[in-house]
Amino acid sequence: MRKNRIVLQYRGNTLNIAEHILSLRWTGLDGVIVKASSWPPYFGGMMKLWQAIQLNLLETDQQVPWLKIAKEKSVNIDGRSVRCASSNVSGLKIKITADFPRFGRLTKRFKLPDESLADYFTARPLATNSESNFWPTLSRMVEKTGLWPHHQHLAWPTEQSSQELLEELANHRLLDLLGALAMVDHYRLQLAELSQSKVATP
Repeated sequence: MRKNRIVLQYRGNTLNIAEHILSLRWTGLDGVIVKASSWPPYFGGMMKLWQAIQLNLLETDQQVPWLKIAKEKSVNIDGRSVRCASSNVSGLKIKITADFPRFGRLTKRFKLPDESLADYFTARPLATNSESNFWPTLSRMVEKTGLWPHHQHLAWPTEQSSQELLEELANHRLLDLLGALAMVDHYRLQLAELSQSKVATP
């Protein structure tokens, strides 16, 4: 972990924001090698990657094995709370609360496996320093130079309604959680009930 993101390193090669690629495991994806270049840096987007991979997928009858969570666990870090409890129902239940004093509060529930999981792959992280039009405008201008290609891959509060923003932030938190959970076991996915909440003042 580094700077609130998962970083994979191998022989001097580094892949930042790996949690978004790892969350693809929850589609049942297996046996894929990802090769990346150092520039432009990976911005964490999943949809284009998923669309490219999906064209070459080979479906099998192999069932995804589940790992049952035996004991309840809770973690509280920097105002973010995550609770994981055992479940008798096949799959993973997730409740996410996006709570931002400036934008409002939204609770969403997810149940995996879910064939519509790819619908969330466009979710973007919240842009920092975005309380005025200055930074979004500057980011958009720099993006046109090719030096900063990531403007469209960040959620800007000035460019959408509070409700749309909360929806996107909750969906993005789902991808982060799924990516982190994908590292718990190399072969199995968790059978559990998970709840996550965050209180932040961006």
